[in-house]
Amino acid sequence: ESGMPPVIAIGVGSPTVRQDREILGVTAGDARLADSTVTLTVSAVSHGFGAAPLELRVLANGRVVDAERVTPAADGSPVHASFDVVADLASPTLYTVEIPSASGELTVENNRRSVCANGAGPKLSP
Repeated sequence: ESGMPPVIAIGVGSPTVRQDREILGVTAGDARLADSTVTLTVSAVSHGFGAAPLELRVLANGRVVDAERVTPAADGSPVHASFDVVADLASPTLYTVEIPSASGELTVENNRRSVCANGAGPKLSP
């Protein structure tokens, strides 16, 4: 009892997300041999767009190398996809998975995630 008044938190805003698409995570397998493939595993979610398909694009050092449309089972249900990409053991490759922004999205900052993969194994990028 420090004599200070109590602090009471009051929530502001909607308890549900209106419209937003998000890449939840991306992981990369390990490349050990030249020209071997690396499997990128992606988790994403879409809120407020119902079961409308969303496009997942894979970029390698900024260049689009693959894309796939996935359809969630229901609004807010996570989707999972895998992409096989050719590894470059000579230099690290920054793989980015992104969802193109949609009109009315809450934010687009969570529409992409990256992972750096090379012969030494994957490293998460900041």
